[in-house]
Amino acid sequence: MVSEAVYNLLVQQPFAGPVGLYIGEYNPRVIRLSMDGAQLLGSTASKNIIELDEKQAQAWLQGKPMNYKAKHKGYVIVVNQGAILGCGRLSEGVLHSYVPKVRRLKASS
Repeated sequence: MVSEAVYNLLVQQPFAGPVGLYIGEYNPRVIRLSMDGAQLLGSTASKNIIELDEKQAQAWLQGKPMNYKAKHKGYVIVVNQGAILGCGRLSEGVLHSYVPKVRRLKASS
C-alpha cells in the first residue's frame, strides 16, 4: 500500500514496476514472514519466538542450520538480545535459517 502522492507520481511514469514491501508468504495452512516482515510484525508476536545467544545468532545469520531443542515446530521469529533477526523454521530439532543469501553475514576466518 502506498500513499496517494506516491501513487500519483508513479502513474506519471511509463513503467514503474511493482511497489510495496514484501513481508512474507501466505498459504491456507501457514504464514512465513520475510526478514522485513518479522522485524515489522514480530514485536506483536506472543508465541513461536526463540532466543539465540550471540554465537548462535552469528551462525544463523550466516545461513547455517543448527540444532535447537524446542517444544514447538514450524515457523518461528528469531530474536537475539531483544533484536528481531528474522524468520526461521524449526523441524525435528533443527533450526533452519530463512535469511536471504544476499543478506547473510560472511563467515570470519
